Amino acid sequence: MVPNTKCYVINTANSATQTLSENVVQVESVIGLAGGATSISAETYTVVTGTPAAGQVQFTGTPQSPSNTLTFNAALAANGLLLVTAVPLGGLRPEY
Repeated sequence: MVPNTKCYVINTANSATQTLSENVVQVESVIGLAGGATSISAETYTVVTGTPAAGQVQFTGTPQSPSNTLTFNAALAANGLLLVTAVPLGGLRPEY
């Protein structure tokens, strides 16, 4: 199978749980952007299926049970950005 990925942008809420705009079957990467008036910092998160530790994000969706929920180990600051590369529902296609 060849995944057809899509990029999602999430304006973060002050919560450990962040929500994608639609269900996805796989999350490929998550980059967080936080900053203020003078600087921006980026953090790349490792995607895990178990309980997330610092620097990790939990995603438990599968092709059989898609999800739109990302769970971090602690609340993210409000008004940051998450750039999420994921495979949307129906985004898996056979390899030719």
